[in-house]
Amino acid sequence: DGWWVRSVIIWNKCLSGNTPIYALSNGAPLRTTIRELYRLRNGELKLPSPDGWQRIINFEKLGKRQVLRIVLRNGFWITATPEHRFPTNRGLLTANALRKGDVIDEVALTNPCWNYNRLTTYDFGLFIGWFLAEGSYEKNGSLRFSMNATERDMAEKLGKWASEQWGAFWRIHNIKKNGIALVITSQVAVGAVKEFLYEKGARRKHLARSVWSTNPEFLEGILDGWLAGDIGFDERNNRYCGKFSYNRELNEDMRLLCSLLGYSYRSWLRWIKAFGKRYLAYHVEIRKSRSNHRNNKSNTEIVEIGFLPAPQDVYEITVEGNHLFTLPDGSVTHNSNPMPESVKKRPTEAHEYILMLTKSGTTQYWTHRDGLGGTRKKPEPDYRWVKRAHAHRQAPGVAQLDVPGSPMYRGGHHQDGLPYRGRPLVSPQHPYRGDGWEQQAIEGCPFSGEIIEEVETEPSNWK
Repeated sequence: DGWWVRSVIIWNKCLSGNTPIYALSNGAPLRTTIRELYRLRNGELKLPSPDGWQRIINFEKLGKRQVLRIVLRNGFWITATPEHRFPTNRGLLTANALRKGDVIDEVALTNPCWNYNRLTTYDFGLFIGWFLAEGSYEKNGSLRFSMNATERDMAEKLGKWASEQWGAFWRIHNIKKNGIALVITSQVAVGAVKEFLYEKGARRKHLARSVWSTNPEFLEGILDGWLAGDIGFDERNNRYCGKFSYNRELNEDMRLLCSLLGYSYRSWLRWIKAFGKRYLAYHVEIRKSRSNHRNNKSNTEIVEIGFLPAPQDVYEITVEGNHLFTLPDGSVTHNSNPMPESVKKRPTEAHEYILMLTKSGTTQYWTHRDGLGGTRKKPEPDYRWVKRAHAHRQAPGVAQLDVPGSPMYRGGHHQDGLPYRGRPLVSPQHPYRGDGWEQQAIEGCPFSGEIIEEVETEPSNWK
């Protein structure tokens, strides 16, 4: 019908590679990023959703794209292409249609792989949490807890527990005025801690993958130990509030841990001053119970949205079921479902297309007015007579009037034998036409005595 494709745009509904994700890989839970999860795509992968865990049926890397960064009230960042969709309080919206104040749907996270045993108890979790907050490794193979003098009772409790569990030797040293150091010497204790914690130092230490295969009691102990060692309790507002060194892995670990336990976790990056210098740190707020006060706003409310200056690697994820999956903070996002296919024995298109069309300037298809069908071949043109000039005036494109008595008119034939079509005709008594302007009367044409021309027109019976 005359339409031309001007541009074909791939509709990329993707998340960037540094977006945190919570998944099952071959039945084992893990917290990672989409970029790292992509490396495990050959195994069986599942993502949490409002309807339970759903299998990933398509996972593709699409290269670098311009992305939006969406910051939620809980401090969680989502980076997605403008076409990626989110279920919100205003319906299913693309990222470029979101605005500040919109609330993304939120659901509680679950873990189908809880493992209860006599090792991963609350007390052991408390030990791991305290080491996460205050611990370090000694060169002689010992564990060291740097604590405040007011925490001596807790230091003795941790030392005795390690001695009962692993037969460890422990001691407490006084450091300066208000500090103490609990030192536990045991290779078994060191190995147990390294099983559940990765890396060293305040800016790199975080929870190991094996933590997510334990149980809620163990996670509760880790959280309580970390809160007691690093974060203070605000009794008046019934919340834990404090700061810790910039460590994104630990921040996301604690966010997921709180989500699994049903607690509220909020974090913000802030500059702090310490020892005469400025440091980047996380300010966190954790609530184990939330009030129904009217000023209590949703954790998944959008507080900031904007494009990142540099393109990011983006990934398309498609899950089964309702095509929704849940991120580590509990916020829900729509997946990048492929175009539907009639068969299931070949690869599918993992993206949708946007076609930009334009109407052609010329007709490409003709239909007959009497319903005789259509054709793409242009029909033969119609002809009609067009008045050009009076016989006694100079006609356009004619050097001399072709009237009886003129030098160029001989017996009704032009002396040069020129074709009539596209040339003016002379009608002193009747309009004439013919090859070489042969005098032939045309029936039905009135007497005019004027110069006329027969021209092509669009077929009247076709459109």
